[in-house]
Amino acid sequence: MVHTINHKKRVIGCFLVLILIIFGAAFGFAVLKSIKAKKEIVEKEKELPPPVYVVAVTNLTFVRDYTALIKADKDITLGAAINGEIKKIYVDIGSVVTQDQKLIEFDERYKKIDVRKAMAEVLESTVALSNAAIDLANNQKLCCEKIIGEDILRKYIVAHRNALAECERDKAFLDYSKEQLKDCIVTAPCEGKISERYVEIGERVNLNQPLLDMVNDGKLKILLFVEGRDITQMFPGKKITFNASIFPDTVFTAAVKNVAANVEKGMRLYRMEAEYDNSSYLLKPGMIVKAKVPIRKFKNIIVIPSSCIDRYDKGDFVTLYDRKNSKRVEVKIGLEYKGWAQILTGLKSGDKVIIK
Repeated sequence: MVHTINHKKRVIGCFLVLILIIFGAAFGFAVLKSIKAKKEIVEKEKELPPPVYVVAVTNLTFVRDYTALIKADKDITLGAAINGEIKKIYVDIGSVVTQDQKLIEFDERYKKIDVRKAMAEVLESTVALSNAAIDLANNQKLCCEKIIGEDILRKYIVAHRNALAECERDKAFLDYSKEQLKDCIVTAPCEGKISERYVEIGERVNLNQPLLDMVNDGKLKILLFVEGRDITQMFPGKKITFNASIFPDTVFTAAVKNVAANVEKGMRLYRMEAEYDNSSYLLKPGMIVKAKVPIRKFKNIIVIPSSCIDRYDKGDFVTLYDRKNSKRVEVKIGLEYKGWAQILTGLKSGDKVIIK
């Protein structure tokens, strides 16, 4: 019985040892396979060429980034040109209007009466002027015939001039009354949109009191302030691009319209405005945008990534790639811009330089 139990234990022990040997062999084989695969990768990597940049003659435009503000092309407050009572209002906030469209109408009854009064005064002064002219002509004849003296004639000359001045004054007042009558109708000075309304029907207003605000956002101004180092490259008609955060994938193009001759007080920057056709009405006044302004254009130059360059006190060097015999050459650097460097001497088109 004891012999049987010991035999079973030995069998079980042998079986466990066999299993351990099998698993150990499998694990060792997997480890060896992994090491071999890593060695192959390393050997292949050694055979692969390093990253290189192929030198080529190219054109390059330096662009400066600026933060800009969008403004409406026109932002107008329409004020009352007369004293009077509001009779009709034809628009409200948000109304889109065209040039010369009727916006507000004043009560014109009293202005019409003023025009009629002025016309009557012109008629009276015209008659008085005519009589003064006849009297002057008659007395000039009498003076020539020595019937009256020059002192008497002088009185008729003065009377005629006074009558003429009165007639001209009455005509001016008639013109003024007619203009006042025209001002009873307020029209849009340009196309645009009503942004604010300050009066109501029946309200009496005074001269120059605000009536409406209107903006023309069919055209927009892109306002930015340019550094002195860039201002000499700015001129009307120059194209700039800009992006709005609400349209991240859209690039908008505007044309420079005005460039200030002097710096803004306290800023040491130059004010510049570009014009954008907003007929699609996508953009709104007050938005902040990122503008890209082209500064200088270079043609037929060599540029390489700045990461290719080793910089030392004794000079700047790059490594020319050759599978068998790479070599270092000294280069002369010109302008550098956003990770790119202009190479003045040391490289030619077709060279391959190693990127660090």
